[in-house]
Amino acid sequence: MAREFKQESMIKTKSELINELKTYKKILSGDLYSYIKSLIQLNNSSLENKLSNEELALIENIPVFDDITLFNVYYLAKEYINNHPEVTVDEQINNIKLRDSSYMKGNILFDLYFSQSYDTRRQEVNFYSKVNDQKHFELLDDQVSKELQYEYTKTNPYGYVPGKYGGPASHWQFEHEKKIENLERELQDIRGRNIPNEEEKKHIKLMQDYNKSLMEYFKVDESVFKEEVKFGSNKVRKVLGQTVNGIKVYNNIRYM
Repeated sequence: MAREFKQESMIKTKSELINELKTYKKILSGDLYSYIKSLIQLNNSSLENKLSNEELALIENIPVFDDITLFNVYYLAKEYINNHPEVTVDEQINNIKLRDSSYMKGNILFDLYFSQSYDTRRQEVNFYSKVNDQKHFELLDDQVSKELQYEYTKTNPYGYVPGKYGGPASHWQFEHEKKIENLERELQDIRGRNIPNEEEKKHIKLMQDYNKSLMEYFKVDESVFKEEVKFGSNKVRKVLGQTVNGIKVYNNIRYM
């Protein structure tokens, strides 16, 4: 039985999108028009790199394209969960999350965020995975330890006097102590890591399988991902990003 998403009323219908697209038929090449229409028909994925830079520049002037890519990702996600009964949907305003309920107690596999206001129209898609990598933590331990030791050797170039506040000396000291505190916390977290047990290793493998399945399903080209600094990213949470058809796409990887 097909499962319903609660936010379908916020997404334009297939017939509305086709009718709006027709108004741009004269300025689009036959191939580009057919491609955009195929997104409405769910025959292609909005997350697959298929358009040239010239075509992308052209569709920037076609407002309905944002509605079409949203329709495409939204209903492809719905199609995915209907083919995977173990996957559940967690919905909030302008956001849907796919979770696995059969084994991992609700770990997020995929989420789509969309803003429909015309001054901030945007879409963001996140995929999630985990990696069991002891070597990664050994390298991190060495890296953070060296950073920390280097910070310990620094002296305030402005001649800081304890208890005296204001001025560049006080500002430098505050930033320096904050950096040391953050590095000490990082090192504590790295060394306090629990090595995954057999059950957790199964969870990690399942997350990786879902990540691969969803990437292939949405036809995401992993080769063009680049590492990015994003809220939530740090030395044990790597974020890879790319932009496809105006949609920001992230692959969030957590080292275990």
